[in-house]
Amino acid sequence: MRNLNKLLTFLVFLIPMTGNAYFLSQPKLDLYDEKYAVQLITVGADFSALNSDLNAYEKQADGSVLVPTLSVDKNKKLIGFYWTRVSCNDDSVIMFQDYINGSFEKTQNSNGKDLPFDIKRYYCPIITDAGKKLLTYGYYMSEDKKIFSYLGWFPEEMKKNNLGELEIQLYPYGYNGDQIVTGNNPINSTINCKNKTLKDSNGEHYIESDGKNYKFVVNTACEFNDVLKFSSYEIPGIVDAKTYAKIQKEKKLEEQRIAREEKKRLAEEEKQRLLLEKQSAKEAKARLEAEQREAEAERLRIAKLERESQKETAKALKLYEERAKKDQAFAEANGDGSSNDGICKKYGFKVGSETYKNCRFQLDMAQKQAEIQQAEFNERQRQYDAQQQRYQQEMQAAQDRQNFETGMNLLTFGLGLATGKTFQEAAPALSGQPMYQHQPQPPVFQNYTITTPRGITNCVYQPRMNLMNCN
Repeated sequence: MRNLNKLLTFLVFLIPMTGNAYFLSQPKLDLYDEKYAVQLITVGADFSALNSDLNAYEKQADGSVLVPTLSVDKNKKLIGFYWTRVSCNDDSVIMFQDYINGSFEKTQNSNGKDLPFDIKRYYCPIITDAGKKLLTYGYYMSEDKKIFSYLGWFPEEMKKNNLGELEIQLYPYGYNGDQIVTGNNPINSTINCKNKTLKDSNGEHYIESDGKNYKFVVNTACEFNDVLKFSSYEIPGIVDAKTYAKIQKEKKLEEQRIAREEKKRLAEEEKQRLLLEKQSAKEAKARLEAEQREAEAERLRIAKLERESQKETAKALKLYEERAKKDQAFAEANGDGSSNDGICKKYGFKVGSETYKNCRFQLDMAQKQAEIQQAEFNERQRQYDAQQQRYQQEMQAAQDRQNFETGMNLLTFGLGLATGKTFQEAAPALSGQPMYQHQPQPPVFQNYTITTPRGITNCVYQPRMNLMNCN
């Protein structure tokens, strides 16, 4: 027995799925409550339920089965439709969703601690404390929904009576720590496979109309499905020795027939493969030789282009060096034609003289320092403008602040004014933002003097024109 409150609510969290291909004969099923073989109820606030039609499973090539499963809320409104993959060789089950052309788009693993894993109990045996293999067929819940236990049976203890009916015992079971324990008072029942009925102490149940839990156990015991084979059960006493030997002989013959056909198919495939290889070998060799000739021709063409390119490059470099020498000689004799060159010439300094070099040095250094100051000012001005823009964007949001936050912002704003900030510099505090630094001021460029034949001349940097102006 287990307290139902210990069951975990099934929360569907699906992620993109990749993996093996699967086959479904009916990818979309119209499932109704009366068709479900089992209904597992959560105890969450919404009282949602997880339903599975255990008799409509789809057998897969890898030995697993896919079980149609439906999740509904307390009003029986659909939450999601899934295919639950069960394999007795795996420690978990997988919930698939969105079947498209042999694959599923989404998947979720269940590790034995939530409701989807309970579906595995109906197909794979669990070992009790007595070491016997128990198979689940349903569950029991008290009317107040506080007491919960599973219902199971032992297929290996099933017997056939003189009337040809199957005799089984149905047990409630639960947990004692990690051990599975069955009840001491089983329900003795008989199954009539011909009439598809189960009779217990409560009377006879026709599985087509009632007894959802009984429907699955009848289908399994009578082998209307292959769950017992899927679960690797060996059931003694269900068929006589002669019939069993016949079945085994037919099974062996079928396996041999399949093996012969597979061997024949593989031999034919190998024959066709060798024929295709022989036919295409000559063509492949011819294609390879043609590709090699084309590659060699392309290599020679590229090598020729590279040699021609190297010659043109050397020629161009030589012309460039000769032109550079001429330009250098001309500049040394006549000046470089720059603004500062013109100023020095204007005051009578001869190009190449020490006085000309000193004039150019003073003007060039003054211009470079002024350009650095102007660049620093431009960057500070850009940062200042960006802060102003952010401030304008946040002004509207600041109006919706709570009264306490607004009061604190006003206090910070006042403290900013008291410490020497201007109104614009302290204004961001109104929206809870850091106050601005003082607005950057344009640099004051230092005046420079040069000594000319006419006397001392003042020179100043003009930022808009990026040149020195001497009066």
